[in-house]
Amino acid sequence: MKAKADSAAAVANTPPPAPVKPVTPYQLGDEKSAIPHFVVIHFERVSKVLIDEAVAQFSKYNTEKHAAQQLQTSMYALTPNEIMVIVRLFPDENKALTYFDEVTRVASEVIIPGYGPQTTGCSLFHARISFC
Repeated sequence: MKAKADSAAAVANTPPPAPVKPVTPYQLGDEKSAIPHFVVIHFERVSKVLIDEAVAQFSKYNTEKHAAQQLQTSMYALTPNEIMVIVRLFPDENKALTYFDEVTRVASEVIIPGYGPQTTGCSLFHARISFC
């Protein structure tokens, strides 16, 4: 009886196994790791002047902070009211995600100050927070 009680106590005191690490939607397989990556910023209800300013400011920021990466910045109109600013040609997903995290933190103060989501409807695709 004592052996059964000790065995039951040992099972009760054993910590549960570590949870399985979730698969991130951002990870690509090795076969796709060499494909260039992009960061996309989505604007709604903005003027052409603001988009031109955003492209110019992101280009300036990239030249100053990421000159070695030779990033390209452009815009693409989805509709007359929805515009994307695209920062492209990151060599791999980790560099794109690092840049994504960086600009999410600094865009509204450093890159395009004074243009918040309430002004532009701006957000990063897949971002947890809006910026601009």
